[in-house]
Amino acid sequence: MDGVTLPQRPIDALADGAGRDIDLLTGTTSDEFRLLLVPLGIGPRITDQVLHGFLTGFGLDPVEACKAYAYPGATPGDLLSEVMTDYAYRIPALRVAEARAAHGAETFVYEFAWPSPALDGALGACHMAETGFVFGNLAHPLAAPDAPQELSDRVREAWSSFARTGRPTAARPPGGGLPHWPAYAGRRSVMRLDDGAASVVLEDPAADRRRLWDTLREAVPGGA
Repeated sequence: MDGVTLPQRPIDALADGAGRDIDLLTGTTSDEFRLLLVPLGIGPRITDQVLHGFLTGFGLDPVEACKAYAYPGATPGDLLSEVMTDYAYRIPALRVAEARAAHGAETFVYEFAWPSPALDGALGACHMAETGFVFGNLAHPLAAPDAPQELSDRVREAWSSFARTGRPTAARPPGGGLPHWPAYAGRRSVMRLDDGAASVVLEDPAADRRRLWDTLREAVPGGA
């Protein structure tokens, strides 16, 4: 922040109403941080002690955080990936949506959930997993020859519609369109993009995890 080119933090500017006349499409993948942990083999090296150290460093209660993020079969490395996905990607995206909603600015939020088959599926729906689908390039390294073309058609139509109209819709591409995609405000609506009929609008998904960060990670003053 130099007071000229960047006069304040972007999240503070948004909280003050900057860009409220511009519609926004934003979102994340389900497993963003796996692209950083898995290829380097870091996940298996994460112990409970290391995980608790990270959680404490973020200002989270390790016991409560582990309860919120736990799922059957999860290793400490898996939980760290989930936490880092929220810390670095999902929560900042939601903070932007929250800040804009306070000024009536419409923000359309997605979660791309189709898991990449790369590295025998260990990456999940990692960072950049949606890129090939957005640009219709299913030869992308994180896609596959048998990646669902219908999902790419829907995503491309939604993104193109947003560029044209400010509303992400996918009316009638092959295989049918997306459900109605409401703005995030009000019900904290998120479009979960996945193969087949699995694309669905969720209301405040992973709310328990979101609430863990309510007073952390660049929280918006006055935000819920």
